Amino acid sequence: MGGSTSKGEEEKKFSSDRVLLNVYQPTGQNRNIPGFGIYHSGVEVYDTEYTFAGGSSNRTGVFSHRPKKNPDAAQWTFKETVDLGACDYSKKDVKEMIGYLSSQFAGNTYHLTSRNCNHFSEALCRQLGVSFPSWVNRAAKVGDAFSGLVGNSQPGGGAGGKAGGAGERGRTAAALGDAPSQTAETVDLYATGCLDVSSVACLNETRDNNVAGIFPPLGQKALGNSLLESDCDEQLLLFLPFLRPCKLVAVVFHIDFTGDSASCPKTIKLFKNCPNMDFDNAVDAAPTETILLQPQQQGFDRGGINVNFVKWQDLSFLTIFVEDNFGGETTKIHHIGLVGKDPAAGTTGPLKKMT
Repeated sequence: MGGSTSKGEEEKKFSSDRVLLNVYQPTGQNRNIPGFGIYHSGVEVYDTEYTFAGGSSNRTGVFSHRPKKNPDAAQWTFKETVDLGACDYSKKDVKEMIGYLSSQFAGNTYHLTSRNCNHFSEALCRQLGVSFPSWVNRAAKVGDAFSGLVGNSQPGGGAGGKAGGAGERGRTAAALGDAPSQTAETVDLYATGCLDVSSVACLNETRDNNVAGIFPPLGQKALGNSLLESDCDEQLLLFLPFLRPCKLVAVVFHIDFTGDSASCPKTIKLFKNCPNMDFDNAVDAAPTETILLQPQQQGFDRGGINVNFVKWQDLSFLTIFVEDNFGGETTKIHHIGLVGKDPAAGTTGPLKKMT
């Protein structure tokens, strides 16, 4: 009773199937400003810790190490472990998540306030279905003013470029994965011809601003406005069939939040391989994934959101249900992009529909 807890006892408090966030603080002198702690973090799952560091090349900046043993100990000292909840995925699933995020977080994309180790930790936490504590990344609200406190903000530049990070932008587009870029492994599923554009359909669309405006035949420009608008109320139900099974990685929504914020979609439910839905089904059924858009996440030119791609293997039909918006009579969407993995991405010539 009242005795101290040994290091061994402390480590045994957490099971290996938990998702843990290991937080580090600057080594040596106190370089934190009250209320704006500067921290480095790594996500521990199945006895391995994953983090992100800057570098000068386009190779991945994601790496792993023994939990609580940050290799840059001269700069960062372990502070505490935050238990984020149970891991509902297998080791294989986690490996696939790390593989995908490794392709997204190249070392030369590191930025002290907008793409640091904590942004990687938050992205991995989202894939794992747990919440990332905002206080860990709070300092980036004051932006580059902190760069002199923790080192060069450019990749490879001292503590900042190595493994450190500061900054919170809330749940901005970057926290959700930014407008996703296509890598050697991820492609635009519309551009590759994987999406069966001729069979795309939508319920409750207007005659003039219908789904053909945002999904024109491949190689052709849309006729009229590049806009999809709901008709009787704010809800939309889109049906997107694919010519062959694919893997969905991210969905991109282009909406005019700055000009017409009330008509922007708010709650979006995604259903995997459910081709025979109506509005009642969409309201009552459990979605494969739900996206809750926030005003600060949106702008006309970006709105890319990484989905939990472990759930989106072998996708042959995507149903998108826009349940509500920000108070407008109708909902308006200027573009929907689908980023994923197409097994025939390198194929040339016409592609035949699955039978």
